[in-house]
Amino acid sequence: MPDEAFSVFNPGRPHALITYYTSNVRDFGTIAETNMRRYWRASRLHAVVYRQTPADVDPGSTGTWLKPWFLRKHLPHHEWAMWVDADILFLDQSKPLDPLFRDRDIVAAHDIGPWVINAGVLGFRRKPAVLAFVDEMYRQVNAAPDKSSTYANGGDQTIIAKLLQDRLGWKLENGFDCITLNPPWYFQQRSNLMVHYLAIATPLRAMLMGANERLSRQLG
Repeated sequence: MPDEAFSVFNPGRPHALITYYTSNVRDFGTIAETNMRRYWRASRLHAVVYRQTPADVDPGSTGTWLKPWFLRKHLPHHEWAMWVDADILFLDQSKPLDPLFRDRDIVAAHDIGPWVINAGVLGFRRKPAVLAFVDEMYRQVNAAPDKSSTYANGGDQTIIAKLLQDRLGWKLENGFDCITLNPPWYFQQRSNLMVHYLAIATPLRAMLMGANERLSRQLG
C-alpha cells in the first residue's frame, strides 16, 4: 500500500466513500483498502483513503471519533458521502451502492443488541437539512469529554444514535437490517455487499479479513 497520508481515487464522481486507518491497525487496514480499491475501480466511485490523522483535526480526536470530521469535510462536494470503517470488506462486489440511496437521505443499518444503528457505515445525502445534521453530529462528537479510546463515553456510536433519535425521530425501521447492510462477520452470507469484522483481536481480524478478501475475489 502507498505510504502517502491519503489517496484520492476517481475524483469528481457524485458518490464518495471515505475510510481511514493508521499504522496501529495496518495489519487489517491494508486488507480493507486492497478490497475496497477493487470495488471503487469497478464502480467508478469517488473514494478517499486516509492513512494518517490529518494535521488539522481537532486535538484529542483519533480513530472512530473522526468520522463526523471526515463526513463534514467531504459531503458538501458530493451528492452522497459514505463513511466505511477500515474493518469492513466489500464481499459481493457485483452489488451496486445506488439501491441503498433510493428514497432516503441517510443510510445506516441496525446493530445487534439495543443499538438502532451501527456507525461503521454511515451515508448522507447532500441537502441543507442533512448538512445541518452532520454539522451537529460533528459538534456533539467533538465535544465528548473523553475520546481516548473507541468505547470511551460509550463511543461515538452512542452520541450519533441518540442524535438521530432526538433530532430526526429515528427508529429501527428507518435503517437497514444488519443482515442486508453491514452485518457482523458471524452473520456473513456470500450475497452480502459489505461485512463488518468487528470486535476481534487484531491478528485474528487480519487473518479472517484476509481469508474473506480471497473469497471476495472468487465471487467475482
